[in-house]
Amino acid sequence: MCRGMDIIRAESRNEGIIDGQIEYILDLLSDIGEVPDMIKNKIQSQKDPATLKRWFKLAARCDSLEDFMNQM
Repeated sequence: MCRGMDIIRAESRNEGIIDGQIEYILDLLSDIGEVPDMIKNKIQSQKDPATLKRWFKLAARCDSLEDFMNQM
């Protein structure tokens, strides 16, 4: 029974981390301009932490939304 709770906690923690990564990416991009719904949806549907990390770094160094979209 404790093992099941540990798994649930780990999954919840991972979901929280992913949600945070998504929020940070969108926040960085919104500083550049209005993020198109297509890009928001793509970011929000991504669940791979490695991809989100790469997109976060990309969002931090891009000068335009077009640049970000082209490098996604």
